[in-house]
Amino acid sequence: MDVFVARQPIYERSLKVYAYELLFRQRAAANAQVFDGNAATSSVIANGMFLIGARSLLGGRPAFINFTEDLLLTDIPSILPPRELIVEVLETVSATAETINACRKLKTQGYLLALDDFTGRGENGALADLADIIKVDFLQTTTAEQEWIAKTYGKRKLLLAEKVETIQDFEQAHRMGYAYFQGYFLARPQIIESRQIPPLKINYLRLLDEIRQPEIDYHRIATLIGSDVSLSYNFLRYMGSAAFSFSRTIVSVRQGLSLLGDAGVRKWVAVIVLANLAMHKPRELMVTALVRGRLCELVAPKAGMEHRKSELFLMGLFSLLDAILERPMKTLLEEMPLAADVRSALLGEPSNSPIARLHCLLEAYERGQWDVAARLSARLGISETALAALYLDAVRWAEGSGIRHARTTPVTR
Repeated sequence: MDVFVARQPIYERSLKVYAYELLFRQRAAANAQVFDGNAATSSVIANGMFLIGARSLLGGRPAFINFTEDLLLTDIPSILPPRELIVEVLETVSATAETINACRKLKTQGYLLALDDFTGRGENGALADLADIIKVDFLQTTTAEQEWIAKTYGKRKLLLAEKVETIQDFEQAHRMGYAYFQGYFLARPQIIESRQIPPLKINYLRLLDEIRQPEIDYHRIATLIGSDVSLSYNFLRYMGSAAFSFSRTIVSVRQGLSLLGDAGVRKWVAVIVLANLAMHKPRELMVTALVRGRLCELVAPKAGMEHRKSELFLMGLFSLLDAILERPMKTLLEEMPLAADVRSALLGEPSNSPIARLHCLLEAYERGQWDVAARLSARLGISETALAALYLDAVRWAEGSGIRHARTTPVTR
């Protein structure tokens, strides 16, 4: 299914792009009605930063992303690295002791804070003192207010003029000493579209239940993620993002969860669940992907690759990503920390490695190319009879995942 995020540039005084604000969009429309700020921000993070990817979306620049009071208090911003994120504190956030402490914590972690829609009229002066950047809406403030904010805060804060609609607005903000500019006069939000793997709603609900428990059960969470292509793909994309700098590849979901730790797992699940609960059921491709993943896992011990069965499960699971997302496999694998031979097999690169032979065996068996399948299975040390039994086991496992019986939820376009 298609997912969307809007990107609007924020310019420096020299008109060089400083950053982008990422905005929630439900479809390829110019504007969006946001009824749930938590869900909207979670969607921006999941679809923009994880699925589309910060590298291609931002080009090395930071992203302004809106955060509600709830998300600040649950430390959700720290799911992204400080170099990629400027935490935009919404004007609806109250300057309570709790929110001030949450913002201070983010600053000690290296995040820049931007205070949205500041007018100087409200009670969020304490947040303005903490902020690195103060955003002033030029449609909602008077010239006198814009000048007062510039004189009061301009020497110790960076000021950003937003809703700059005309050349007169731009020249006025420039003259007052504003450092950054955003608005329709400079550039309208650009809609970025990508394709998401439809997830299984039941797995998201189960994950949500797991993170509510006092103690994280890594085995159960790894099992839930491993039985859903959408969850597995999103998880590996996240683990391969700039948020981490692991010197090793990720060989299993369980390993990745351990590296994240309890707090990291809870944050990732919260964002993904909130952003994806309304998606629909997978298609037949999803069933085939699960069968492939399970078959690779079952074949591994018999082919002398017991120690790599978790990696091989991921290889089979992701072997149809290009068909599911209608995007080139090479692009999809760019930010996933997979081993070189697994990546090579998924890209279909010529190789005599056991991993490549197993990948070819999957395709030959499904296509009914029995001579090819027999030759490949023999080279892997598996008899045709054993392979047939393992394939049936994999089909039963995929059938038991609930994919074929998931209910369809229509998409409003």
